[in-house]
Amino acid sequence: MRHRLLCLSAVLFAALVGTVSTGAQDVTNPNIRFGMPSPAKKDANHRDAYLIARPQYVLSYNATTRTPNWVSWVLRKSDIGNAKRGAFKPDPLLPAGFTQVTSAAYTGSGFHRGHMCPAADRSTRPPHYQMDSSVRPR
Repeated sequence: MRHRLLCLSAVLFAALVGTVSTGAQDVTNPNIRFGMPSPAKKDANHRDAYLIARPQYVLSYNATTRTPNWVSWVLRKSDIGNAKRGAFKPDPLLPAGFTQVTSAAYTGSGFHRGHMCPAADRSTRPPHYQMDSSVRPR
């Protein structure tokens, strides 16, 4: 019985701190402190749920739709500032073979890009935030 309680405690603790598996080691990321909305892995074979973890946010990328499934971030008052936005760029963390969304993908479609994690929520961060992997048409 005691062994079961210890195992349950370890599982609950891991869920609360939001452990992200990055392959060789586990990294605690506060952006998923309470867990991920759906499973995702940093494994190129998981094309419809590829995990990208950054200090600013964590996302599950879907290579089929070329959009994120979800994006999770912590918002604090100190994150909101007036830093200039950088240009949109293809995400260097996407594996080779994943289609990179570019600005041209929206030309003539009637849609424009919108971040699932709004740029205004990260306006004290450097411009590298503007990765196209966190963009959806709107």
